Amino acid sequence: MWSKRHFRPCLPLWGLTLVSLFYWGSYNLLQQRAWYPNAVRSEARVDGTFADVVPPAAPLPPVFLDNDSLYWLQLASERLSGGPWRPHRIAADNVPRGRPNHWSSPLVWLMAGTARLAAFFTGRPAAQLLDVTTPWINPGLFALLLVAVATLLGRRLPSWTAGWLVLSLATLPPIMRSFSVLHVDHHGLIDLPAILMMVCLLLGESGP
Repeated sequence: MWSKRHFRPCLPLWGLTLVSLFYWGSYNLLQQRAWYPNAVRSEARVDGTFADVVPPAAPLPPVFLDNDSLYWLQLASERLSGGPWRPHRIAADNVPRGRPNHWSSPLVWLMAGTARLAAFFTGRPAAQLLDVTTPWINPGLFALLLVAVATLLGRRLPSWTAGWLVLSLATLPPIMRSFSVLHVDHHGLIDLPAILMMVCLLLGESGP
């Protein structure tokens, strides 16, 4: 049960948690502005070289860190158009035969659900909002993870120690990539329970 001691002032912890959230949001906004809408389109010249088209002639597609993000977007797009709840093949890879899909489906459901929720509030088709809402799923999940970890650590550790641990979690390069706005993938959904399970295990073994 919660008692008054659980609500004692933890200004260093929550101050550093807010710094972590601000850093995380700024990092993803900068990435989104630098890579997502401002990608450069190139056209081939007769002599075999390439010329950048600035400004682009048409809206540019989103740019991600790897091709897996595009496969996830295709699977979610198929789900929005009435495709299977558990997709078993990816047509965009190994063209024209496609290849088996061995990824789990919760991310597809989350992507399609987020797009439909945005469509409910904006009145636009969900398919048009998919590449706008999907990149922010993993950053949003990580923001919730930071708050959850801060809450757990604040119950067992000194406020400053817990705060610095939260800040260090927000700046770990592998974690930043897994939850990045430019990395639409299932790694965030895998890391989320893994980190929480490890934190709970360590705190449970540490005693009061």
